[in-house]
Amino acid sequence: MNGDLPILYCLAFLFSLTLTVLCSRIIIPTLKRCAEQPIYTEGPGWHISKAGTPTMGGVSFLIGISVTILLASLYKLLADDIYGALSLIICAVYSVLNAMIGILDDLTKLRHKKNAGLTPRSKLILQFIAAALFIFARSTIIKDGTVISFSFASFDLGVFYYVIASIILVGITNCANLTDGIDGLATTVALAVGTSYLYCSYGFSDTVSLAASALIGGAIGFLIFNINPAKVFMGDTGSLFFGSLIASLAFDLQSP
Repeated sequence: MNGDLPILYCLAFLFSLTLTVLCSRIIIPTLKRCAEQPIYTEGPGWHISKAGTPTMGGVSFLIGISVTILLASLYKLLADDIYGALSLIICAVYSVLNAMIGILDDLTKLRHKKNAGLTPRSKLILQFIAAALFIFARSTIIKDGTVISFSFASFDLGVFYYVIASIILVGITNCANLTDGIDGLATTVALAVGTSYLYCSYGFSDTVSLAASALIGGAIGFLIFNINPAKVFMGDTGSLFFGSLIASLAFDLQSP
């Protein structure tokens, strides 16, 4: 394995962490003035104390992680790894698309001053469109096939591959969205998954390792402000970004 790669992973981690912290310090004061989180009235009584905490803080690690991944893709491009560069860009674009859905949802909640944004149907339609674009990009640009390989056999799923892939992408993205709700919960879960990705990909998939390093840095950078008592919530902006990035990276994690 290239001896420079561990250093690059550390740089990706540090850059993402630093940029996330800087963005959080700049963004949080603005969010306090115009983006107070509407509290779910049917939730636990103690949650009412969270009223007034700003939301949409996920913008900070969205910027930190996305910029880091784009820089990593530039490195891959300069290293003549076109596949790796394109894969990172597609993952980043897909994650940002889902974050935009989250931004729209959060803005709707803030406008109505209720913990109810986009309708579930509207959100799912937009998420499936984003998933379809992701799968189309990987199929046409990276030339992903429809064969799923296991240690004991390989199966060509044909058209069912696209259906299953879409469900997995949207499902995992919404799992992250549902996890968010308690101070630091979704952030620590994303941190754990990012660490697992780095461990599993280390040594044979530097593309995933670079993105995982950025994910870990962004999660820790945001956790500084999101740990109990949270100074800011990530909102759907952040949870959908985390979920879609985690789901999309799985498509590039292949056994050696």
